[in-house]
Amino acid sequence: RPILAELAKYLREKGFASLTIEGHTDSIGKDSYNLRLSQARADSIRNDLVKTYQFAAAKIAATGFGESQP
Repeated sequence: RPILAELAKYLREKGFASLTIEGHTDSIGKDSYNLRLSQARADSIRNDLVKTYQFAAAKIAATGFGESQP
């Protein structure tokens, strides 16, 4: 949470046109599970930035890469 608060502060100070949050995993487990897990991780950060810090949802994308980009 403290790091996310720092990120939100930075984004407010600098402004941004758009942002993509990337989720990743290691190679342990099935590919399909890791892809869902990485997407859930990225979604979690995006949702927190939108709900807690009131950033525009349309400006923030969330993408999970699973183990393809560990």
